[in-house]
Amino acid sequence: MARSIPKFIYNHAFVLSLMRRFTRNKELRRPAITRFATTFITLQSLLRCQFELKQMFMSDDWRNCRYNRRPNGKAIAKMVYSETFWHGVEEACAVSEPIVKVLRLVDGEKPAMPYLYEGMDRAKEAIRSYYADKGSDSLDRQMMLWDVIDSRWAGMLHRPIHAVALFLNPTFSYKCNFDFDGEVMEGLHSCIQRMVPDPELHSKINREIQSYRDCVALFGFDDAIRERTLFMPHK
Repeated sequence: MARSIPKFIYNHAFVLSLMRRFTRNKELRRPAITRFATTFITLQSLLRCQFELKQMFMSDDWRNCRYNRRPNGKAIAKMVYSETFWHGVEEACAVSEPIVKVLRLVDGEKPAMPYLYEGMDRAKEAIRSYYADKGSDSLDRQMMLWDVIDSRWAGMLHRPIHAVALFLNPTFSYKCNFDFDGEVMEGLHSCIQRMVPDPELHSKINREIQSYRDCVALFGFDDAIRERTLFMPHK
C-alpha cells in the first residue's frame, strides 16, 4: 500500500511538483544498497512527510487538478487520509528499523562477525519492547515477527563461529550485565572440537578461556581493560 503513494506521485509531473512544494523538496524515494532497505527508507520518508502529504491532498491545488477526479488519485488521497494506514506505517518502521541496523552492520566496512550475534539479539529485544504496551494481541504479533527472524537467522546466518566471535569480543564479554547463554557456549565448544582435533589441547584452551573470562594475566592489565571497546576484536 505504501509503495503505491510514491509510485503515483512520481509518475505525474504536476503531482510531483505539488508534493515537493508542500514537503519543501523532501523526497519520498531514495536509493539504498538492498531492496529491503529501499522499502524501509520509503516507509520512513512517508512517515516523516505524513503531515505535509495530508495537507497536499486537502489543498485547493489538489482539489482543482484533474488527477483528483481519477480513480487512482481518489484511492491515493483516501489512503493518505486513513489513520489506520499511518498506524500501519508507523508499526512497520518501528519493527523494521532494528533489522535494518543489522543489515547495515553486515554491509559496513568494519568486520561484522564479532557484532552480528549480539546485533540480532538486540533487534529482537527492540521489537519486544515496541509491543510491550500495545494491547492483548501484541504478543502474538511479536512472536510472529520473531519466528520470521529466527527462520532466516537459523537457516542462513547463524553458525557456531558467530557464537565464538561474540564470546571473543571483549566489548560484550566484560559487560557486567551481559551473560552468555547455553547456545553461545555450545557454539564455542563445538568450534573448538571441530578446529582442534588434539584432545590434550582442549584442556589448555579451556584454561585459556577461563583466564579470559576471569580477566587475569594480560587480560587484566590496565591497557587491556581500557581498550576493550576502543579496538576492533580482529586487531
